[in-house]
Amino acid sequence: MSESVGPFDERLLQVVSALLEQQRAHRPQGNALRDGVPTLAAYLPRALETLTAGTRRTYSSPLLRLLEFQPCLALDGTDSPDASPDCARLGCWPAVHVPLGRVPIDLLVRSDLDRFATSVQLAHRQEVRERLREERREALRSQGRGMHADAVVVADREIEPSVGAAGREGAVSAMKWLFTTATGDWLLANPAQGLAKPKRTRARRRAFSYDELCAVVDVALASAADPQLVALMMRFHLLTGARQGEALLACLTDIDIERQTIWIGEKSGRRVEQPLPMSLIIDLHELALTRGAGSADARILRNRRGQPSSKKLHESVWASVRGELAFAAAMDAATHCLRKTAATAMERHAGTAVSEAFLRHTAPTLNGIYTGADLTEVATGLPLRERTP
Repeated sequence: MSESVGPFDERLLQVVSALLEQQRAHRPQGNALRDGVPTLAAYLPRALETLTAGTRRTYSSPLLRLLEFQPCLALDGTDSPDASPDCARLGCWPAVHVPLGRVPIDLLVRSDLDRFATSVQLAHRQEVRERLREERREALRSQGRGMHADAVVVADREIEPSVGAAGREGAVSAMKWLFTTATGDWLLANPAQGLAKPKRTRARRRAFSYDELCAVVDVALASAADPQLVALMMRFHLLTGARQGEALLACLTDIDIERQTIWIGEKSGRRVEQPLPMSLIIDLHELALTRGAGSADARILRNRRGQPSSKKLHESVWASVRGELAFAAAMDAATHCLRKTAATAMERHAGTAVSEAFLRHTAPTLNGIYTGADLTEVATGLPLRERTP
């Protein structure tokens, strides 16, 4: 037996129904926080403006590739122009698949981003495969067997599993930043949440032993077109622990002669004071001034033409070293190995706290922050450090 509905109850039901209908009318549709959601291509430039210059350069490369990515197509490029299950969601035309740059950002889902990260990894592996093929073709041509060059094949097992992982990690990092930002602006949920970065393999690059370091320096100087610049560059890295970009950007105005220090601009944007022996200060000034440094803010490392050095200097040095020394080729030796060499010597001689301060790393524990080494300890802690008179 049903209960009768009185006038008051009927009026209450009408009010509740009207409120529910009003909520449905204003409820965001899909993943949109509000109307007028921009396309990915329209939103990206505005979002990138909020980043520092270094981070913007790092993220721009994969994100610009994301604008051209078509998730409807198979990653191996074998797709026909037929419609896929994603076409209706993305608004593809018949036989014309839409790149993600032309899609409103609220329509993108995690699988789109995951497929893009996989495509970046596969593209990097394909580049390595083509490089190996070309090297083998050149070897056959040099042996007079050019007719066999087109038949060269590089199998997947010949390419290390870690190849392409760095590209995927960079793409995932960039997308996580972008869609976390977009979630605060336009989206209810973050489609990049849960995207997994590949597990990092143990790095081949390590610190040099003393004998290895001597061999590296000998080869670098013997093969260099500008031995004076190469020698000064390697001393700078060993005695400051500077990264490659930090050394290239160092200016005369960064050097404090009275305190015997140099202010190093890090990739995070902060500037940190680092001890510098007087012998190196004198040599840095001499090279910069004799090679056209006409102002205090002029770069220190300069070639014989008076132009600031670029990363090509480091690339040519390490290409020669890897070509001559088997252990250097096996560990893929690069400038960062000098930083590791200096840090290892510092840690063995003066302890972890001094080594962390030398590398300008943040201590991993609160106790480490409280007991961190000061500038004086760093100045006297490295065995490789040149002593001032």
